[in-house]
This record gives sequence, C-alpha cells and structure tokens, in this order.
Amino acid sequence: MRNYLVQRLVQAIPPDPEPITMQDESQNLVNYARKVEGNLFSMASSQEDYLTRVTMMIQELVEGQIRIDAAARASSPCQQANR
Repeated sequence: MRNYLVQRLVQAIPPDPEPITMQDESQNLVNYARKVEGNLFSMASSQEDYLTRVTMMIQELVEGQIRIDAAARASSPCQQANR
C-alpha cells in the first residue's frame, strides 16, 4: 500500500518547467515522493492519521498549494509535509 501511495504522490507533483532529462526527473520525483511518504508515515499516530495526511498532501499538490523547487526534488526531505 505504501508503494501505491508513493506513486500517487509522484503523479500529483507537477512537472518541473526547467529542461532536464526525463530519466533524471522521474527518478528525482520518485525519491522525493518516498521521502515525503516516509515523513508522513513517521508523523502519523495511526493508519487513519497516515491516510489522512497522505490524502491531504496529494490534494495540496494537485491544487498547487505546495510548490516544489528543483532543489527539493533532487535532495532534501520534504519540509512542506511538516505541518
């Protein structure tokens, strides 16, 4: 289930407008989504809390409420998820 939710996060992240190879971008997004999901998982106190947090994160990404810069995609853990 966690891998499925990571893929949903990847799908919700808008593409980076700067030119970069698709392979690099794809791998960076997967790595970033794994960090986000892991952070959400560690913060959750129950399965319901975890699923709520992931759902809210996906919704915020889709609605554009969270901006993800190139540096965040490439390296550091998600700080946006620490709400």
